[in-house]
Amino acid sequence: MKTRTIYTLLIVASMVTLFSCDVAYDSDYYLEESTYISDPAVPELPIYSEFGYNTFGVRLDRDFVIFRNDVYPTKVFVEGDTTSFIFNGMRKSSHQIYNLTFKVPNLPFDVETDLVSLNEQSINLKSDSIAVEIYDQRTGKTFQPQILTGELNFNRLQSLQVDEDKKGVIMSGTFQFKTIINNTPVAFMDGRFDVIIGYSTFYVLD
Repeated sequence: MKTRTIYTLLIVASMVTLFSCDVAYDSDYYLEESTYISDPAVPELPIYSEFGYNTFGVRLDRDFVIFRNDVYPTKVFVEGDTTSFIFNGMRKSSHQIYNLTFKVPNLPFDVETDLVSLNEQSINLKSDSIAVEIYDQRTGKTFQPQILTGELNFNRLQSLQVDEDKKGVIMSGTFQFKTIINNTPVAFMDGRFDVIIGYSTFYVLD
């Protein structure tokens, strides 16, 4: 998986014309790579986009967590009526793995294209039924911190086509939350994601 860094706004403008509510690609190649465009306001993070750039990032106090190149940035895992949105990242300060998982009950999906029903939906992360899990490579542990406030926003879900066949969806949105980690208040801010969910990133456990 390659990461391309693009700084020229002209390139961005030319790409906008390629996309609509139903996005079409002529090859599976674009489903694999990530396109990194630095956010002018927060250069350590990718810009917020809705084009299937396969990126995500979030501020963690003065540090940053962004997607990694060795795995897909996001995977969706359905078990029973609970759907988990797994963001595979690393901390910029230490380059160590740092994964975020949002587990949402009463949200079953059979196939990846069903995800379009999340379009413009928002989830309150403080709800007792929602679980936020964090894996920190420094400790080698996965834990569920107490969520003080927060939300996960699915701003736009678009059907994705390759060679006129439905291949999945482009899932774009934002998130933020406040929590307690090791008895210390921590804020996750400016979270954003723009990812392609298809055959290799959508899983159902029967």
